[in-house]
Amino acid sequence: MEVSHEARRIHASSIVIDTHVDTVVRWIDLEEDLGVETGNGYMDLPLMKRGNLTASFFACCVGFHHVARGTAIRRALDMIDGVKEICRHYPDDVEVALGACDVRRIAAAGRLAVIIAIEGGHAIDDDLRVLRQYFDLGVRYMSLTHFNTHGWADSATDVARHDGLSPLGRDVVAEMNRMGMMVDVSHASDKVFHDVIEMSKAPVMASHSSMRALVDHPRNMSDDMVRAVAENGGIVCVTAWPEYISRRYWQGLEDVADRRAGRGGANRRANASGSTSAISDLMAMASGDGASGYNVLVDAEIPFPSLDDLLAHIDHAVEVAGVDHVGIGTDHGAVRFDLVDLEDCSRLPVLTEALVRRGYGEEDIRKILGENVLRVMEDVIGC
Repeated sequence: MEVSHEARRIHASSIVIDTHVDTVVRWIDLEEDLGVETGNGYMDLPLMKRGNLTASFFACCVGFHHVARGTAIRRALDMIDGVKEICRHYPDDVEVALGACDVRRIAAAGRLAVIIAIEGGHAIDDDLRVLRQYFDLGVRYMSLTHFNTHGWADSATDVARHDGLSPLGRDVVAEMNRMGMMVDVSHASDKVFHDVIEMSKAPVMASHSSMRALVDHPRNMSDDMVRAVAENGGIVCVTAWPEYISRRYWQGLEDVADRRAGRGGANRRANASGSTSAISDLMAMASGDGASGYNVLVDAEIPFPSLDDLLAHIDHAVEVAGVDHVGIGTDHGAVRFDLVDLEDCSRLPVLTEALVRRGYGEEDIRKILGENVLRVMEDVIGC
């Protein structure tokens, strides 16, 4: 897709934020130097600069393999330090941001901002003191669950054990509100979501979720959930993860998971883990962890969705929530999955061009690209 002068102007002068990328696992687990163009993933620092990806939330994804006591904390600390190590290696290029004002300051200086996030509430090991320590280390949102249900919250893709949030889970959300850490409901069960909406005293975010009305995946959000986030003052950041934006891709991935597990498709939801996510099944089967586990996504050899698939979810989110409550959280980073026309983050101007062609005005495009995220950051964290 050709990018017009108008789209390039809007994109280059906007704050562009991706609210969920898993890039740090490539630095830690694969020992890739993200300060140079690797040619092996959605993003590195040179690609971010070319695509004007002003800021990214670097998710410290504490995978569902890390559930033994103490293991999750160690993994989270390794990843948090990995994010900071990238910044220590390339101080002229990238800096950790703690709030919206930091993002604007860093962008004005011509550098890139990263914000630290944790994916998977089991990373606190059922201890509010650990949560507070993460905040002191710079973590500014936590996804309450990942693919797994844990000690205080149910996952959207695992067996429910708490009927939503446990009493400790409610304490976690209250403490996140008190500190100014954003509560991320992506990956959480519907009941956890509604518990959070009911009790949170601050706007909530879905850092990487798409629309259930278009793809009826449990990781996606129903229209009622999307409206609830808008009424709460929060933000829904649409993901580019192929399984969640394309029913065809999701079915293909399920077929691969069934074939590798040696089971029939009708039985896939009754597997031992209780998972309703094909990618979590495949990752559990894969040897190793971190970025190596994500290789199953590429190995599946299923044609990837296109930018149009992603845009359909953005359009629907805007229609339901209103343009003030929509952002972008690609869930890219650990592995390269080449959405047609959006193969890596240097191609983000193509997304802006597509929004222009769809009739979005300049102010609304800037909101979707990043201003809405900054507003929520200001509301929850402060400047």
